[in-house]
Amino acid sequence: MTRKEIRDDAKYYTKHYGYAYGAKRNTGTLTAGKLNQLARLNPTIYTADYKCRTAKNIGRPVIDCSGLVCAIWNIKDIGSYQIFQLPENNNNFAYVLPKRGTLHVGDALWRVGHCAIYIGNGEVVEAKGVNYGVRIIKLEDSGEWSTAIRYKELNL
Repeated sequence: MTRKEIRDDAKYYTKHYGYAYGAKRNTGTLTAGKLNQLARLNPTIYTADYKCRTAKNIGRPVIDCSGLVCAIWNIKDIGSYQIFQLPENNNNFAYVLPKRGTLHVGDALWRVGHCAIYIGNGEVVEAKGVNYGVRIIKLEDSGEWSTAIRYKELNL
């Protein structure tokens, strides 16, 4: 995958995808049935209000933050904490960048409960939440990230 392909993927997801907690690449288009299934799997997240706000994405493909990282990396779907654990569980697959390391296009950024992808030019793509959707924002506006993870297969 090239830097341009990663940026193009980021633009595609921001244009075509909505957000739903627990949604992965294979969730596809949100239906009432899929929304109810996500709510059953994540009852502490899907309050009545949250479910109502998520329902605005019915008829659109949906994804959450870890689903977005997995889709861009083209790996099997895992959660954000499993993304954080990848370097520890398989350092042939990914590694943690030094605190002052230079970010490359395709690096995952992680903090407790959230992850995103650095897409270059000081920007990240993230599936932020039901109120924000999938968006591209400036790195400096995306909050404090505790860890940056480089996926070795990208070779960028």
